[in-house]
Amino acid sequence: MGSRQPFPHKPKPKTSIIFLAITISASLLILSAILYFLYYLWYSLVHKSRTSPFDAASPLNKLQKFSYKELKNATNNFSASNSIGKGGSGTVFRGILPDGKLVAVKLLDSNLLQSEQEFQNELKTLGGLKPCPRIVSLIGFCVEKDNRLVVFEYMPNRSFNYNYNNNDFNLCLNWGIRFNIILDVAKALAFLHLECEPAVIHGDVKPSNVLLDSEFRAKLSDFGLSRFKLEEGELSSTTSMRGTLCYVAPEYNGYGYLMEKSDIYSLGVLVLVIVSGRRPLHVLASPMKLEKANLISWARSLAYSGNILELVDEQLKDEYNKEQASLCINLALACLQKMPELRPDIGDIVKVLKGD
Repeated sequence: MGSRQPFPHKPKPKTSIIFLAITISASLLILSAILYFLYYLWYSLVHKSRTSPFDAASPLNKLQKFSYKELKNATNNFSASNSIGKGGSGTVFRGILPDGKLVAVKLLDSNLLQSEQEFQNELKTLGGLKPCPRIVSLIGFCVEKDNRLVVFEYMPNRSFNYNYNNNDFNLCLNWGIRFNIILDVAKALAFLHLECEPAVIHGDVKPSNVLLDSEFRAKLSDFGLSRFKLEEGELSSTTSMRGTLCYVAPEYNGYGYLMEKSDIYSLGVLVLVIVSGRRPLHVLASPMKLEKANLISWARSLAYSGNILELVDEQLKDEYNKEQASLCINLALACLQKMPELRPDIGDIVKVLKGD
């Protein structure tokens, strides 16, 4: 008889369990280390330059510096009843300083990296500008621990967006007010593009950033996404597009390039919104025909068919200047050219609106 072949040795169940436990523990340890590293990286980025965001030579040193307690008291502990606006990086409150002065206080979300970036960006841009009647005035700021607040002049009639879309504010802005708003925003951009050195690109022109004073004259606000123009021939670019999609120029949306002509495109969308009283995309209004859902496409179609005044807000009825309305719509369409070089310069836009 041949000798028996021994059976293969089977590992003991206990050994397999121990091996599995060690493998799982090691994996969890590595995962924990990775998560801790990512948290540390996020925390470092968010809290970067928390203690000294500006150097000694900064023009911001001439601005009023508020304590967190002062602004907390001014806004009644940031009461919801004093909230006058909310954006992606923070909330704006109505405040009253001890001397009785009304102000707007923007409280930024301390947990967002973009809040810190927009805070410093807004202060460095506005803090270095000379006064302009069409740009909202920066009064001061607060840097205290993780708290970031910016204090602006108070605009009693809030924004164009609020006035038109708030159901509790039953006011139809007449044509004269609307035309002045368009002219005021154009003047604000002319100041930024032509009178500032280097030129400033706003980067977020839209109805909620157009604030209205007691006489419904407009001032441009929110410089959190603004940039200074680079040297001639250079393009300011970014890998992450920010801003409001319907108002963003194709070169910025598609390639991340931001230039003065990007503001011109946004102005074109804004003008159509002001004239028509419609949002750029009106997909929720079921009675509306499909051709009217996209405001820009509808405006182009009306211009092609020679019925451009059909775009004018129905609430105005016939109480508007038809020549001015036609001028504004045609000017807006010129601003909405896909190629930036085909869009008009802001100086020419202001001249046309003023009738020069």
